This record gives sequence, structure tokens and C-alpha cells, in this order.
Amino acid sequence: MHAPSCFRSRAALIALASLFLLPCSLFPQGSLTPPGAPTPTMKTLDQVDAKLESRAPISIVPITINASGSYYLTGNLAVTTGSAITISVDQVTLDLNGFTISSTASPAAGTAVNVSGTRRNIVIKNGHIRGTTTFAATFTTGGFINGITSISATSANIRVSEVSVLGMAGDGINLSFNTVARLVVERCTVSGCGDLGINAGTVRDCVAETIGNNAISADSAINCIGDTVSTVASSIGVSGFSVVQNCIGTSLSGNGLQGQQVTNSFGTSISGNGLNATNALNCQGVSTSGTNGINIAAGGSATFCRGRRDGGVAINAANGNAIGCEGIGTVTAAGKFLGTP
Repeated sequence: MHAPSCFRSRAALIALASLFLLPCSLFPQGSLTPPGAPTPTMKTLDQVDAKLESRAPISIVPITINASGSYYLTGNLAVTTGSAITISVDQVTLDLNGFTISSTASPAAGTAVNVSGTRRNIVIKNGHIRGTTTFAATFTTGGFINGITSISATSANIRVSEVSVLGMAGDGINLSFNTVARLVVERCTVSGCGDLGINAGTVRDCVAETIGNNAISADSAINCIGDTVSTVASSIGVSGFSVVQNCIGTSLSGNGLQGQQVTNSFGTSISGNGLNATNALNCQGVSTSGTNGINIAAGGSATFCRGRRDGGVAINAANGNAIGCEGIGTVTAAGKFLGTP
């Protein structure tokens, strides 16, 4: 009588397993002698700490930075009068490190971060500046006069990034010369400032609201929102001497938005022009009681634009062209094309 198949299978498994139980000496062995002492393959904590310590901490203000290098705040810092940080040397990176520089000065005094003299290669980033100035019909001032300032036309490569500024008696971020492209402000927010909001050569991805003078003034303004509460006719929401792209500008008495070449933007004003440009493409301009919804300079063109001025001039291009435009109100142009009424 034959053995059951399950026993035959079990015997086969035992035989197979015995092959794996042979003495180790039957197989060749590699050398157990290492080639040398083990060496680290990653940075030690000491090495990491040494790299971090190459940035100088700032734990007290006021302070003047007079040696090139990288600096960072270790916590929130406050002054009761005067300026907090002065940069008086080139090649400086100041990281606010997510903290706040504030002032409770009364009356308002000093600047939170002052870039002194003609400077090169300065970066100020990542934090907050606070004063005590407030707005309710008029400005009640206190704290810092200015948030961040630089005063030299010959300074180069100054950049302010990801900084919020609130409640300055004077300027929010003012790099002084808005025709110098190498003076850059990006991804910043300024609010409740009694004079200028943001003034620089290149301003992009920024917001300036409740501003007592020009909200945003630049050579190139890109992806910005500017709102001035000034009743002075020269105060503008967003101004770009060369280029304005993808911006919104609001003004009470001045132009809501203005620039040489304006695209994909919207300007509104109560008693000024909603939008004032040499050439405007895909733009809108609204004026409640001012002269024009959109005003185009002599020889310029409004292309695919929409203007509004109830009972007045929606688009004025009296010495230029209106191409594919429409308006609520009169459209005035030397040349009208592509269905412009």
C-alpha cells in the first residue's frame, strides 16, 4: 500500500531543509577585517551649529550694523523712541526671523530699519514692523515715523521681501527712487501709513492700503493693490512710470491707477481719472465724478478696454485710438476700431 501523498511531501520538505543546515565552513567566507576606522558620512551637530552661528543674533535695539554679514532677530524687539536698526555697511542680510520690531514713541520718532548712505547688496526679509499710528478720517500718529528707508539714488541691489508694516506716521517702505529697477520690494504688505506706502524701482506681489499719499509708486508695478485715502489730487493708488501689470489702484481725488504701459489692470477714483495711461490693454477704469473713466495720453491707444463715467467721458483718447473698447458714458477717440462706439 502506498504512503499517503501528504507524507511523501513532508519527507521531501525535510530533505530540502537539510541542505540549508550544512556547516558554515562549507561556504567561502569574506574577510572580517575592516579597511579602516569608520568615518562620519553626515555633518555633526557641532558643524551644523557652527554654520548657524555664522549668522549674528540681534537681541537688543537700538543697534547699528557696521560689519558685513548675515544677522537675525532672536525675538520681538521694541523701542520707546528713535530708530531701531541702522545698516551702515554693504553686503548685509537682515532676517527678521518672523519677529516684530515695534515702537511706542510719542510723538512718532525714528525708523524701524534705516539703510544709511549709499549701500550695495542689502536684503531685509521675513518679519513685521509695527507703530501706533491709526486712521479714522484722519491719521493719529505715533511709534515709528518710517518703516524701512533708503535714501541714496546710487544704492544698488537693495531688496525687501515678505515684510509687513503697520501704523507708520510717515512712509511704510521707501527706497526713495522709483526709477531705479534694482531697488526691489516684493511680497510685502503696508497698511495705515500717513505718507507713502511703498516706493521702489520694482514692486511686485504687494499690497498697500489706507495710505496718506501715493500707495504704490514704482518704475514697474506687477501684481499689486494700492489704496490711498488722501484727498490731495496728486495722490495715486498704483503708479508705474514704465509698466503696470495685473494691478488694482484706488484713489479719492487723484488717478486710481496710472502708467506708461498698463495691462490687465483696474483703476477707480471718485474725483480723478480711474485709469491714466499712455497705452492700456485689457483694462478697466471707473470715475465717479472725475473727468474720465480712462484717460489715454496723446498718441496712445486703449485696446480692449472698458471705461465708466456716468454722464461723462468713459474713455478719452482724443489724440489716440480706441480699439475694441466699450464704455458707460462717451468714448472719445481720434481713431475708433473693432466696434468701438
